[in-house]
Amino acid sequence: MSELRDRERRILVFLSSAVEERDDLISVHEIQRTLGILDRDTVEAALKKLEREGYLRSDPHVPSGFVILRGPDGSLLPRRDLLRLPRNSFVDASLEPSRPDPSELPPRQREAYEFIRDCVLALNPPSISEIANKLKLASTNRVWELLEALERRGFIRLNREPGKRRRARSIELVGYGPPAGAVMSTIYVRVLGRTAAGSPVLAEAGHVEWMQVPQELIGRNDPDQVFALDVDGDSMVGDSVLDGDRVIVRSQKEAADGDMVVAEITNPITGNAETTVKRYRVKGGRTWLAPSNPNYEPIDAQDATIVGKVISLMRYPL
Repeated sequence: MSELRDRERRILVFLSSAVEERDDLISVHEIQRTLGILDRDTVEAALKKLEREGYLRSDPHVPSGFVILRGPDGSLLPRRDLLRLPRNSFVDASLEPSRPDPSELPPRQREAYEFIRDCVLALNPPSISEIANKLKLASTNRVWELLEALERRGFIRLNREPGKRRRARSIELVGYGPPAGAVMSTIYVRVLGRTAAGSPVLAEAGHVEWMQVPQELIGRNDPDQVFALDVDGDSMVGDSVLDGDRVIVRSQKEAADGDMVVAEITNPITGNAETTVKRYRVKGGRTWLAPSNPNYEPIDAQDATIVGKVISLMRYPL
C-alpha cells in the first residue's frame, strides 16, 4: 500500500465524511467541483487508485455509491456497512419486492422513473439518448447517474453483461413482474461452499445446497455443469468481485489466458485441497493465478487444478 498523495487524501477525507450524511449518489463531477479539481480524469484516476489499494470500493448497492474501507492513515474501519445475508442464505429469484412509490423520489429522479416506467410497460424500454432528450439533459453521464440512483433506491434493475457497460434497454421495473408475453425462467444450481478471493481456503467438501437463479446468468450452459460458490476475501476487487459475492462457475478443466477461474491447490504443509478464484495468466511459458488487488501476490499455477470458469456473479443486497 503506497502513501497517498495530497489530492488522493483530500478525496478520501471528503468521501469519508459525505457517505455518512448522504442518501444519494456522490458523482465524480461533485467531487471535482467540491475540491476544486479542474481535470475529471485526475479524479477518476485517484478513485481507481484508492479502490485498487483497498481504501474504498465502488458499490451500486449503497446510497452514496461508495464504501469506505480504510482511513487516510491506512487503518481498517469498522465494517458495519458490509453486513450481508447469512452465508447459507440466498435471494429467491422468483420473489419480487413490493411495487415502490415514486412520490418519495426527488423531482428529477421521479421524472426519469415515470418516463422509463411508461416506456417499459409499453414494451419499448428507452435508450440513453431518449431519456436524455425527454429530460432535456445534455450529458449522458447525468442519465447514467439517474439510472444508478434509481437502481440503488430499488425502483429499477439494470441488467449487466460480463465485460460490457450497462445497456439502457436492459432496464427492468422492480415490483411489476415481467411484461405481458415475456417469459421469466429460473433454474436450480448447486452451491458448493465457498472459495477464496484472497489466500486459498479449505474447500467445504460435502456441503451442498441449491438455489434458484435467472436463466440469463448461465446463458446456454448446461445447468448440470454449473455451480455457485461464495467468495471470501478481497483479492479480486479490481474485477468487481467483492467479499461475500456469489460466483456462478461452469465446470471445466482448462482455461485460456485472462479467464477468471476457480482453481484447486494442495497445501504443501497440510496436504489439504484449497480453492481460490483468480485470473488465469500465461507469461513467459509459465502459468499463474493472478489477483486483481496489488496487495496480493500471484500464485504459481503449475500444480493447480482448474475447477471451472467464472461466467457470472450475484451480489447480496446490503
